[in-house]
Amino acid sequence: MRKDTPIVLKDSENVRNIVVRVDIEENKTTVFSGFSPWENLALLLEALGATAQKCIKDGINRKKVYGAIKDYVVKALSSYEN
Repeated sequence: MRKDTPIVLKDSENVRNIVVRVDIEENKTTVFSGFSPWENLALLLEALGATAQKCIKDGINRKKVYGAIKDYVVKALSSYEN
């Protein structure tokens, strides 16, 4: 029998932890952190940039990576209600 170890996230001066929960069935995303929404946005964008850079370094075509990000952002923004 496997016993799961709880995950403990601790923020420090050099580490910022943000938990992103995505509910695909209800099309909702929830962000948990100890930071303001504006700081969350900046940190999430930084993480997206680092992920894109890693994909490109791993050999995925730059245009394909940027295209995937653009397609996602356009779809996500259009799904929000006013």
